[in-house]
Amino acid sequence: DHCREHFVDASTFSLIRYLSDCLKQSRDKLIIVADKPLASLASWVEQLISESLGKEGKGIIPVCGIDTEDLKYLGDDCAIVRLEDMSSSSEEDQNRKNYFNDPSEHVNQPILYTQVVEPKDLGKEIMKWELGVAMLGSLIGVNPFDQPQVEISKGLANEAIKDHKRKTTRLRRIEGIEIEDLEDLLKSLGRHTYMALLAYLPRDKENERLLRILSGAVTRRCEIPVSVGFGPSYLHSTGQLHKGGPESGVFVQLTTTDIGEKIEVPGETFDFSFLNEALADGDMAALHELGKKVVRINLGFDATLSIERLIKRVEIFKN
Repeated sequence: DHCREHFVDASTFSLIRYLSDCLKQSRDKLIIVADKPLASLASWVEQLISESLGKEGKGIIPVCGIDTEDLKYLGDDCAIVRLEDMSSSSEEDQNRKNYFNDPSEHVNQPILYTQVVEPKDLGKEIMKWELGVAMLGSLIGVNPFDQPQVEISKGLANEAIKDHKRKTTRLRRIEGIEIEDLEDLLKSLGRHTYMALLAYLPRDKENERLLRILSGAVTRRCEIPVSVGFGPSYLHSTGQLHKGGPESGVFVQLTTTDIGEKIEVPGETFDFSFLNEALADGDMAALHELGKKVVRINLGFDATLSIERLIKRVEIFKN
C-alpha cells in the first residue's frame, strides 16, 4: 500500500543521493552492516547492486559480513549502509546497536541508516532499493538490466565440459598458488583495492565461520574490505561485478580436492563434482582473460585445516 501511494518517496531519493555522493567522493565500496534477521536482505542488496551496476568498469562494490570491530580498519574509499532490525533483541545485535549509537568514535565513513520495524516493511525496502539502484544506473551511464559478462563464465564452463567429453583440454588451465605463497599476494594489495574470496566449498556453518575469520584477518592486516562468495551461486550475484566492475578487485578462488560422494548428473557422463570444478575453471579463465588479478588456492583434502593455516598466515603477516 505504501508503494502504491508513494511510488518514489523521500527514502528512495535519500538512497540515490547517498550512493551518488559516495561515488563522487570515490567511495565505491559499500559496507552493508545488517542485524542478523536482515542478513538475507543484505545478501539480496549485494546481488542487486553487483548485477545492476557492475559493468563497463563502473559500479559499487557491496561487501556484507564485516564485523563492526573491523570497520575502523577501512579507508576513505568505503561507505556504510546500516540495516537495523528494530525488533531484534539478540546479544550480537544489541552490541551492534550500541556500536552505532556513537559511530564517530569508531569510523570515519559516512553512514546511511535504514530501520525495519516489522516484516511488512521489507516490501517497502525492496521497492526502494530496486528503484534507487535502477535510477543510479541511469545516472552513471550503465544499463541496470543487462549482465554482459555473466555469459563469459558460462561459455568457458561449457568448454570445460566439452573437453571432458572429448577427453581433450582446450580450456587454458591456470596453476594455483600454495598457502605458503600467500604472503606475496598480500604484499601486492594496494590502497583502495578489495579482495573477494570465491569459495568452491560446501556452504555449511563451519566453512562460513572460518571464511569470516579469514576475511576479517585480511581486513585487519591489509586494511581493505573483503567479500566472501560461495561458488557457483555467486556467479549469478557478484560474478558480474567481478568481471565488469571497477579494476580494484583481487580475486582468490578456494577449491578442494575432497569431492565427497560422487552423484552423476542425469543424462550426462560426468558427476556434480566435475560440474562444480568446470564452473570454477570457467570463472577463473574468464577473470584471467579479462585481465583481472586472480589466483587459486587448492585446499587439498582437508579444507578446514587448510583454511585455519591460511588464517594463521594472514595473522602473522606484517605489511
